[in-house]
Amino acid sequence: FPNLWTGVSFLPYRTDYESLYSHTLINEKWTGHSPFLHQWSVGFFYFTELSGSWFDDKLQVGLHNQRRAWGHAGENLLLSSTARRFPGLEAHFRPAPWFRFSWLTGSTFHPGGYSSSEAAAIYGYDTGVSQNLLTLQLLEIIPTRWLHLSASSVNLWIKRPEPAYLMPFVFAHWPELEVGDYDNGGMTIDVALLFPRMGKFWFSFYNDEFSFQRSGALLRMPRNRYGWQAGWKTALPARLLPGTLSTLRYTRLTPFIYTHYPETRVNAFIDRPVDMTYSHDGANLGFYLPPNSGEWCWSLVNTGLPRWTLSLDTRLISHGTNDLASYNLYQIYGDIYRHQFTPEGGDIHDYPLTRFGRDGIYDRTFMTEFRFDRKVSMTSIVPYFRVAGSVGMARTRWESNASGVMAPAPVNSFSGRLSLIVDIL
Repeated sequence: FPNLWTGVSFLPYRTDYESLYSHTLINEKWTGHSPFLHQWSVGFFYFTELSGSWFDDKLQVGLHNQRRAWGHAGENLLLSSTARRFPGLEAHFRPAPWFRFSWLTGSTFHPGGYSSSEAAAIYGYDTGVSQNLLTLQLLEIIPTRWLHLSASSVNLWIKRPEPAYLMPFVFAHWPELEVGDYDNGGMTIDVALLFPRMGKFWFSFYNDEFSFQRSGALLRMPRNRYGWQAGWKTALPARLLPGTLSTLRYTRLTPFIYTHYPETRVNAFIDRPVDMTYSHDGANLGFYLPPNSGEWCWSLVNTGLPRWTLSLDTRLISHGTNDLASYNLYQIYGDIYRHQFTPEGGDIHDYPLTRFGRDGIYDRTFMTEFRFDRKVSMTSIVPYFRVAGSVGMARTRWESNASGVMAPAPVNSFSGRLSLIVDIL
């Protein structure tokens, strides 16, 4: 079951936490435990931000560990709001209304990753230790009010003194080739159209790796690792539901996107391979689902009532994989740590063409969640405080197809949250 080890605090695939990974059990008084525990524990938080802007906001620079979202949706393919916080230095340069350039370099890690023996028992090899740097560059062209074009390059690179990745306006793949192809690169292309009274339509394409060495059905070859997202955001008519913003989108991740073989050729400061997956602290940096997934999402956000924010989020998720313990490596997998492994003498093109929904055991999840946020006016102690909460439910069922894995019984999930939020100004 997706994320079963995290307990009942989250709906499937929606695991999240704000603290540092390592928690201390109160009864043991010893750190290093997972944040998902059934005992009382102590966790630590730190949120920091130092930022400045110059020339009427044409140049903005920030050093912080806040959550970021670089895309037309909060949950996008490049850098999502669902990614774990990481410290990073970023800059945004907009010399003209139609031109904007953004640059980011940050530190990524995962202290709660698999040990060498745990990884070998599951995958047959050591998945490594995550100690990397992430560099993103995003170029945006906005020639008219109705057209928005953007292109980005990204590289996850092993922590080492390497100024090649810090060069602005340099496509990240070129320095990767120059320094020896030790790192994990990607690129995106986005197109957005804005129509009066209809809203915004966008299409995003993330290219992890693409090969033209073989002819045929290129988009179905697992060797070609990519993802795409199409969305529509609009305000609902006032006569239907005033003050409501609707967002409908579909996201598709192909097998092996965001995956990467553990790098053994560069030993920076550890005695294990380096985990080069496009992830940080146990979560994807891009879209939150594992590889070989698809999601329909419809979100409604209403701000029509004074001091209230109401939202309803509904998702239909499909995800497929195969038995990690199988002796047949040439199958379609949906696990970020299962890269497209080939034994000695094997050919990466021997993997079968994808048949999404039929080439493995698939879990199908329907979930919906209602959230509210109520701002309470001034009191004698604080200017205001907020009461927020949510309630959600999900149902997951499995289809074995031809995978040979026995499908478990369907699982129903429920979650709830209630928070009191005080901003001290």
